[in-house]
Amino acid sequence: MLLEISVGSVFVIAKAIRRTSRRLVAAVGILAVVGALGCGKLEGDAKASAVDGVQPEEVLPVDVLELASETFTANIEATGKALPIREGTLSGAISGRVEKILVNEGDIVRKGQVLVRFDSRGFHIGAKQAQAALAAARAASDIAKLELERAIKLSDGGASPQAVTDRANAQVDATTAQLAMAQAQVEQTQKGLSDTELRAPYDATVVAVLRQVGTFATSMPPTELISIVDTSSLEVQAFLPEDAVTAVHLGDTAKVLVGSAGVETTGKVVFVSDRMQTGSQTFEIRVLIENPDRIIKGGAFCRLSLTRPPIEGAVLVPLRAVRRDGKDQPYVFLLEKELVKRVDVTLGDSSGDRVLVRSGLAAGQRLITTTGSDVADGVRATARKI
Repeated sequence: MLLEISVGSVFVIAKAIRRTSRRLVAAVGILAVVGALGCGKLEGDAKASAVDGVQPEEVLPVDVLELASETFTANIEATGKALPIREGTLSGAISGRVEKILVNEGDIVRKGQVLVRFDSRGFHIGAKQAQAALAAARAASDIAKLELERAIKLSDGGASPQAVTDRANAQVDATTAQLAMAQAQVEQTQKGLSDTELRAPYDATVVAVLRQVGTFATSMPPTELISIVDTSSLEVQAFLPEDAVTAVHLGDTAKVLVGSAGVETTGKVVFVSDRMQTGSQTFEIRVLIENPDRIIKGGAFCRLSLTRPPIEGAVLVPLRAVRRDGKDQPYVFLLEKELVKRVDVTLGDSSGDRVLVRSGLAAGQRLITTTGSDVADGVRATARKI
């Protein structure tokens, strides 16, 4: 009995399994059909989209600045060196032994002040001899003139032939010449005496005493004795780039900063070179500044600032918006009709965080100021809303 129940149960279970299997197969088939239909629709939509030429594309938000024209004034900045207005190394006009040195290094001297004295004994003797010769020549000249006067009187009275008068006249000419030579000799000896004193040619500061007392100094070749420098005025020498040629003229005012002396002053352009420096393509200028207290030392480092003429209708862009390619060509990106466009530019002077654009841009254009590699020529973009 137990076996019969078990066999019957087996048949019932098997029948239920067969019904369930048919339902599962039907469900799987339905899902397969639905899936096939869905995939087919998606594929069809994709193909349709491709045919229509519409591809989904991301639009890049960017920061945009609308360019405007303005008046631009820039400064020409340069560095330079302060050169003394005058400096030199002094030598004696005569050869002789140095008897006295009357100054020390660092002394401020005035024009005409005696700096060095040479042994002058020989020149004093020569001066006395010249004075004696002058006196003799003057006496001889006076006698010759008296003889001429006497000869003329005798000749006029018929007591003396004309030849005597002619000889007396010639003697006057000879003694006059001798007198002139004696006078010249006196002047020469006086100059020699004067040259035994070496004097300052201008107001200056003694920067070096080059010889000692007792040194025999020659005039040829000249023996260097004293070095002096005049820094009451200075010329600041600087070299400017070629593009500043038309911006600097004689008489222009320049600001000068001398950091070592803590001095900020103004000066005048007194020299503009007509020649470019080979290699650097720069040209030299010099700016004269006053230094009455001699605070600024010769050779001091200086900073110069000259104002350029104003440029009307200028276009300036932020420095951060300027890029450079592999050839160092500067360029910027503009936003035109929702597309990024690269534009090559020519740059000028900078002012703060902006730079002058000499060519390539115009007022009214929309400059992209966003940085980063996402911004590229041809990319779709839109102005970011603030």
